[in-house]
Amino acid sequence: MLSLLSSIALSAQLDHAEVALHDSPQDCWTVIDGQVYDLTEWIPGHPGGDAIERACGKDASHLFAEQEHSEAADAILPTLRIGALGDPVPRVMHPAPHPHSQRLAGARVGLLPSAATGPKGSVALRVGHSLALGDAPSGIDIGVGYSFGRVDLLLTDHRALGLGGLAVKVDLLGDRSPIHFAVQAGGGYATVPELPALYALGIMSRSFLDQRLTASIVHGLAASPGSDQGVTKSSGAGLEFRPIPIHSVFTEVNFAYGVVTSNLQFSAGARIFTRNHAFSVFYANTPTQSPWALTVGGPSGHAVGLAMERALHLR
Repeated sequence: MLSLLSSIALSAQLDHAEVALHDSPQDCWTVIDGQVYDLTEWIPGHPGGDAIERACGKDASHLFAEQEHSEAADAILPTLRIGALGDPVPRVMHPAPHPHSQRLAGARVGLLPSAATGPKGSVALRVGHSLALGDAPSGIDIGVGYSFGRVDLLLTDHRALGLGGLAVKVDLLGDRSPIHFAVQAGGGYATVPELPALYALGIMSRSFLDQRLTASIVHGLAASPGSDQGVTKSSGAGLEFRPIPIHSVFTEVNFAYGVVTSNLQFSAGARIFTRNHAFSVFYANTPTQSPWALTVGGPSGHAVGLAMERALHLR
C-alpha cells in the first residue's frame, strides 16, 4: 500500500507539459490531432526507422500528416492511445529524474557537486551570481559542461576567485546502480594569488521515495603546487527534496580542514525546473561556490546566490 501511495499522486490532466516529460526513445509519448499516444514499444518496429523519434515529447500532428502510412500503421495507432488532451489521468511519479534536469544536476547542484553525469551528447551552461552580505567580494561563476554519457567535461570560470580551469567527472557505477558514485578531478590557474590549483572529489549519492529525496556525501582534496599551504581536505553532505518533478529544495553543509583553513560552509535554497532550464536561489555562508572554495575555504562571509542553468541537447 505504501508503495502504491508513493507512486501515484493526485489526479491531473493529460496535457502538453506531461507529454514533454516523455521525450526519449525509451519513454516516448506524442500528440496527434489532440490524442496522446505511447510510441515506446512501436519505435523498434517502425518501418520508417528512427524518424519516429522526432515525435517524442511533442505534438507531431504535422509530422504524421506529412507521411504516407499503410493501413497496418493506421490500425496500430489506436492501440497505442493513452487518451485525449484534457482527460484526467493519475499523476505517476517517474522512476528516474527527467533527462533534462539530470543534465543540469550533472553540471552543478548548489554548494556541492552532483554524482550524476548528463545524457550522452548534451551540453549544459551555468551562470551564477553571488551577492555578498558583508566585506567579502561578490562574484560571477560561469560553467560549461559537455557529457559523453558517463564522462563529463567541465570548463569553469570563477570570477571572484580569479580562477578558471577544466575538470573531468566520471560516473563509475552507471545509471543501473541504486547508488551513484563519481570521481571528479580538475585543475586551473588563479590569477589573484597567481598560483595553480589542483583538486579531486569523490561523490556518492542515493535516492529514496521514488527519486523525490536524494542524499549525497562528498570528500575532497586540494592543493596549490608551489605554495606552503599543503593539502586541504573537505567533507560534505547534502539533501535535496523534490516533491514534484518541476521543483525542489536543498540543504548542504561542508567542512574544510587543512594547514591554513578550518571552516564550516553551508547553503540552503530552492530550485525550479523547466524543460531546458533550472533556476536556483539560495543562501550560503560563503560567497563563492566552486570546488576550490569547498576545499581551500574561500572567502568568508554570507551571500545570497542566484543561478541559471540551460541544457542543450545535441543528439
